[in-house]
Parts: sequence; C-alpha cells; structure tokens
Amino acid sequence: MLNIKLEPYKLFKEKNEYYLFTAKFNKLYKINEEMYTILNKFEDNYEIILTEDSPYLKLIKENLSYEDNSLNVTDNFDIQSIVLMIIQDCNLNCKYCYGDGGEFKEKGIMSIDTAKQAINYLTEHCGNRKNISVAFFGGEPLLNFEVIKKTIEYMEIVSKNKGIKFYKSITTNATLLTDEIKKFLLDNNINIKISIDGFKEVHDNMRIFPDGQGSYDNVIKNTEDIRRMKKAVARATITPFCLNTKEIEEFLYKIGFSDVGIAYAEEYLMENDYKKIYEIESIYFDEVEELIHLGKYADIKQKYSKVIAYLSHLHSSVMGHYPCGAGRTFYAVDKDGFLYPCQRFVGIPQFQLGSIYSEKNKRTEFLEKMHLNSHIKCKKCWCKNICIGKCAYSNYIKTNKIEEPYEPGCELTRKLYEKAVRLYSSLNEEEKKLLFFNPS
Repeated sequence: MLNIKLEPYKLFKEKNEYYLFTAKFNKLYKINEEMYTILNKFEDNYEIILTEDSPYLKLIKENLSYEDNSLNVTDNFDIQSIVLMIIQDCNLNCKYCYGDGGEFKEKGIMSIDTAKQAINYLTEHCGNRKNISVAFFGGEPLLNFEVIKKTIEYMEIVSKNKGIKFYKSITTNATLLTDEIKKFLLDNNINIKISIDGFKEVHDNMRIFPDGQGSYDNVIKNTEDIRRMKKAVARATITPFCLNTKEIEEFLYKIGFSDVGIAYAEEYLMENDYKKIYEIESIYFDEVEELIHLGKYADIKQKYSKVIAYLSHLHSSVMGHYPCGAGRTFYAVDKDGFLYPCQRFVGIPQFQLGSIYSEKNKRTEFLEKMHLNSHIKCKKCWCKNICIGKCAYSNYIKTNKIEEPYEPGCELTRKLYEKAVRLYSSLNEEEKKLLFFNPS
C-alpha cells in the first residue's frame, strides 16, 4: 500500500459526468465514476492510500501528488507601468476614500521635476519593453492639470528619443472637466476613466463635495459628449449601500460608457455582504449559459467580462505566484517620488519600497509576503492557484496582513469558481473556440 500526500482538489458531478479540478496544475479533468468515488473518500484529507497496482496510481501521482514549493522570490522584474500621484488633494470628500480625502496622510502636489524623474525611472527600469503605461491619479489629478500637460510633453520627447510607446490614462471624478481639458485628453490619446458609482442616489450617497452635496449631476453633465463618443470608461466603487453590481453595470453601459470596471470598498463589507454579492454575481453565470445556448457570443464578450475572466482561468490553466503586478511590474509614485506597491498603499510607511531618486529598494521583502507560498491559509485551498492569495491591500485592511486573506471573501471566490467550473464543463470544443480569443 502507498500513502500519497495530495495537493488540494475539488470534485464535481454534472449531468452524470464526473470532473476533477486539481490545484497542482490549475486544471479540470474529466474522470470516471470509479475514480470519483475513490477520490471522494479522501477529499479534504490531503492523503490517499492506493495499492501499487492501482490503475489510478500514475494519474494521481502526476496530477495530485504534493510538491514542497519552497519560497523562491526574486526582485529582478522589469517595470511595466507606474501610477503618478500627481496631486494628493481632492475637491470631493468621498466617504469611502482609502486615501484620507485624497491626501494619503500628506497633502501636496507633484512638481514637474518629480514627474519627469518618475518617467525617467520607468524607462530606465522597463528592460526591453517598448510599450509601457503611465496613469495620472490622485486625489483629483485635474487639480494639477498644468503638470499633467507638461508631463505629456516630456513623454512625447522620451518616446521619440527612446522608441518607446506610452499607454496613458487618467482617473478623474469629472467635476473639473472642461471642454479644453477634454480636448487635450482626447488629442493626446489619454484613456479617460470616470469615477461614477451608478445611479444618482447611489453615487451621491458616497461621492460628495465637502458641503455634503452630491456630485452626480456634475459628472453626468461634464461627460455627456465623451460618453456619446464612447471615449469614457466608468470605474464604480461598490459599497453595502447598493451591492447590485448587475444593475449598476447595466445602467452605466446604458448611459454610454464604453466599459465598466467594478471595485468593492472591502473595508465596508461585512460577512453577510459577501453572501449577498454571491447571490447577485452568480446570476451572471446563468445568463452567460443562456446566451451560449442562443449563440450570442458578442453579447457575452461585451458585457460579461468578469465571467469570461473566470472561465479563461480554467481554460488556460495559467499558474502564477502573485495576484497582480504590485511592487513587481507596477509602482505608484507619490508626490515626493517615493515608490509604493500600488496607489492604495500610498501613505502607509511600512509599504514605502524606495524612491525614484535611489536604487535602494525594499520590494523583495514585500514580494516575499505577497508570494502565494507565504499564504499559510491558502495551502489547502483548491482555488489557491486561481485567485493566488487575493489582493494584497484587501487582505491588509481586513486582516492587517498582506499574506492573509479574509475568509468570507475566500468563500465567495470558491463559490463563484464552482459556478465557473460547472459552466466550463458544459462547453463543447466549438463553444470554447467561439468564447475565447486564444483557445488552447
């Protein structure tokens, strides 16, 4: 008899067919009933007993046996993008702002010299990349529009001299948008991301001026033309005041936004809120399944990007060690040139990784903690190589540790991926080809 330690796995039974998802390779297998029955006895025990002549020994050893993945972190990463905290101040006073009213614990404005040096830092640390990204952020970046203009001018010079192409974006609350500013943004191919949380009553509940007045009417008025031109992307922040992301997304698409991004203000979410989110988001999978049966793949790709992302993870079986590029291929640069893993960490001293004026850098320490193998609670989770330990900042605000995810959020992820697995297992090869851009 052989005792084999196992990586986490999950069993599924769909329409009298049997499936195995293994965390070892992030892959879904179709299996027979006998193997399903055998594995079902050991699920969650992480150890299986087989005879040496078992017909399943080879398959289990190759696809399920435990491997001791020691922590192997390198900080030798090329930088692909930066966020410029062009100003740490804001004309709004949003209730959920993670940046202390846009000030990030220290109010101030980025100088053109700092902005230029940040661009230099990016181009000097991007390796052989010819396409890199710069995002203008705040606070409200349009409060420092003159420096934005001068930075763009400098980027054009750098682009010509070094043969590098910049992808440019700005995230703005839109209250300061003028015809002049919009023309400049459009003329310079700057992707315009508008902070808008959905319906008027939802938006005005959180996104308010210092006198308590809502900003929705200003946003709608100032973005009318660029929404009509399909030149504005919506970025909605979701709170327990309204968790219905489906209604919010549909509304924002309806009023002309070309794309809609959703982010949860997780510091506001309680355990029961995650259950409500599941009830809402699980409906997306049911709708996609119906659209697949109707052959409406264009509708799916246009409005169900989140479901596509879930399914794509299963389809590609891509493995990773980090949930995102924070501190790895991505930095936020504060007003004084200090480097942080991303904009959400700006102003938190222990997450200051370095400076654009120095080669000294503490990102290895950060990456060691963000690495999936440092997530003790993830080691026995079948979803560990899908979510890869979840967002470091979300973990931090919930558990005070970037390497420790919040269990109700984990439960939501597992349940949504169960929906994804069940949907993916029903797809035939032709449906996969139509659904994915790069079918394997």
